[in-house]
Amino acid sequence: MTDHLGNVLATVLDRKTGTGTLTSDPTKYDHWSADLASTADYYPGGMMMPGRNTEYSWSRMGMQGQQKDDEVYGKGNFVDMGDRHLDTRIIRTPKTDNLAANYPSVSPYVYALNTFPNATDPDGQRVIFVNGYFNSITNLVNLSPPSGGKEYWDYFSPSFISDVRSFLKVDKKETNVFIDASSSYGGDQSGSDRYGMGIQYAKDHFEELTSGMADGEGIQFVSHSEGGAFSAGMADYMSGRLGLAGSPNNYIKSLLYLSPDEADEFSSPSNITANQIHYKDDPVSPAIPLKGVTNSVILKGKGVQYSHGGTVDKSALKKFNDMMSEAKKSGTINNTYSNSDGTLTTDGSYSTPKDTKKANP
Repeated sequence: MTDHLGNVLATVLDRKTGTGTLTSDPTKYDHWSADLASTADYYPGGMMMPGRNTEYSWSRMGMQGQQKDDEVYGKGNFVDMGDRHLDTRIIRTPKTDNLAANYPSVSPYVYALNTFPNATDPDGQRVIFVNGYFNSITNLVNLSPPSGGKEYWDYFSPSFISDVRSFLKVDKKETNVFIDASSSYGGDQSGSDRYGMGIQYAKDHFEELTSGMADGEGIQFVSHSEGGAFSAGMADYMSGRLGLAGSPNNYIKSLLYLSPDEADEFSSPSNITANQIHYKDDPVSPAIPLKGVTNSVILKGKGVQYSHGGTVDKSALKKFNDMMSEAKKSGTINNTYSNSDGTLTTDGSYSTPKDTKKANP
């Protein structure tokens, strides 16, 4: 049980204890009580209040839901935050924050910008959103988003970022990173060009993109339109530096391609879980199953005017999940979705491309 900051206030075991006996039958309990593994109250900076905490020696989680190590500074005084650790007695870290340059007015040794009663220090896991083409002029007649970044995604659906985080089962502490992959005028780059540009961007910004990540933390990509090839290039390069799922260090967890543009001119990096959602009648980016993805779902037409941006919507994510559930039931795919072909006619089609070779950008 946690509070609004993720501080673990109580841990309940998966067992129960009989309490009291019935007067009418001494062999039966009056009621059951939950067994607690730990209880804790904290000072604002995370230090445990003396006399207001109980726990078994194996209870590991504490302030902000992070792992604590009582052998370092004593009970509850050391919290492992991944890239740094926190001394809860003085609310300081012995290592500088990797993002300290972004906050020149704040000491690099503070925790959560010294706003610990109502804020947390995010961990290294993150979701990288890579947008496609935008144009402030065509936006005047509602033909495209006005800019890149968060505003790009909000243009299609103000709730989409929250919706896709739920779709990806993202923890609330994982941060969002927005990257602009728009071309100049929508026809000056090929898919292979953008794949190579994604590789170069990841090379140039690798330290920034992975700052604060601890062992075992991963990255997920969400892309739309022109951002698809760009994110594939980024993931290709970064997976070579970080690792794949199951790596003891950092890794690329997954890619989600929404209406990827020029999907016949690049491939998704092999061995990384990747899903594609596309509408059949997309007039901007033809619905071509992308090579290398785990699942490619082509949905029935939404109408030419709405199909391209229609995948940046909660309804498209729901249709994808519904089709995956139906595919499992019908036996058209196996549990890992690998190297299987199948067709669903109720709301579109499903396929897993067999050719997983990467494009040569």
